[in-house]
Amino acid sequence: MKYILSVIFLIHLSNTSLAQDSSICYLRDNAGRIREHNVDFAKMVLQVKFNTKEGKVSGQVKYDFKPLQYIVDTLFLNAPGIAIEKVLLDGKPVNFVTDTDGLVIRFAQSLNWNKNYKLDISYEATPRKGLYFIGWNVDTKNETKNRYFTRKQIWTQGQGIDNRHWIPCYDDVNDKMITETIITFDSAYTVVSNGILKSRKINTDGTSTWHYAMTSQWFRISLCSQSTNTNTATIPVKMNGESAILLCRSPRNRGAYLSIQC
Repeated sequence: MKYILSVIFLIHLSNTSLAQDSSICYLRDNAGRIREHNVDFAKMVLQVKFNTKEGKVSGQVKYDFKPLQYIVDTLFLNAPGIAIEKVLLDGKPVNFVTDTDGLVIRFAQSLNWNKNYKLDISYEATPRKGLYFIGWNVDTKNETKNRYFTRKQIWTQGQGIDNRHWIPCYDDVNDKMITETIITFDSAYTVVSNGILKSRKINTDGTSTWHYAMTSQWFRISLCSQSTNTNTATIPVKMNGESAILLCRSPRNRGAYLSIQC
């Protein structure tokens, strides 16, 4: 009788083990896996200026974030080809190194798991992906005869992983944050961006600084700018509960045009 009970018990254990081993096994694909967070970015404030002749971006990006892991002593941001000038944590300089992939920030000590932090990065970039300068270096003397003439524009295509080429950032699809964009550009242009226009400041050097802000977290930022003329109309609209601007212009107008979206 004891022998029979032992056999039944062993069979039960075997069936239980098989039932628990029903997961699918696979080889990890490093190229296809969304990387793991070690911090949560809650907000980004981006300030940028553009040198259209050189195709250069000068920027300062500020992040509000909080650690997600108990021990965080380094932080990696995607920033290939970006020249990092300065990195501050809560207003104090921190050590950093760069490589072909991006920026590695090394904190003096592990971050406090229950504390919010502010990160401030100053940088310059001459992107060949993500943000494009079109029409700025074309000879305009005989523009109607120049087959390469095009409306002046700056536009971005950040979908995927191309924002990293002009903004030091956590560039992946598993992160959302509130964003603000502060853009300084030629006053002949009207800057339009997602969110609410908080202010417009006219500077003494012929530029204007436009400040737009979102109120809800989202995956990407979008901003655009165009010249003020009678052939352009702006229509306020709502997209997913957020304020936005629909731009309409005559296709016959070959004036300067600036469009940025990421």
